[in-house]
Amino acid sequence: MDMACSLHCIALRFDDGVDLLPSLKDALACREVTSAVALSGIGMLRNFEIGWHGPDGYLKKVFEQPHELLSFSGTVNRKPDGAVFIHPHVCLSGVDYAARGGHLFRGEVHNTFELVLYLPEGMTFHRTTIREGEPARFVPEAKAGH
Repeated sequence: MDMACSLHCIALRFDDGVDLLPSLKDALACREVTSAVALSGIGMLRNFEIGWHGPDGYLKKVFEQPHELLSFSGTVNRKPDGAVFIHPHVCLSGVDYAARGGHLFRGEVHNTFELVLYLPEGMTFHRTTIREGEPARFVPEAKAGH
């Protein structure tokens, strides 16, 4: 993995065979990043699992064959216990050119994966339960003095 950082951006490249989400979480932990927005993510994934959230929870599907990553979006949030929560969504295309997408639960980099994250100045993103019994949701918060 290669990484470059500036005041408001982190650019990362992950190489073939990397387990994407745990590796991304580790890279963010090294920089103590708990709030970010995915600006751009391109490359390829294989052995990935995506899901669609229905009324009874996620319907998940695993794709073993390599797919071209058309879009990677999402946020990095802080959970109530301080842990990092990555909320990624993807759109990918296989050899048939059909687009598939949803929440990314896991994926292995095929060839390469390039990601640029924006670090919002003056904001923190939290993952918080708003209504009892519902899943935690995205809650942006302005930092004091901003």
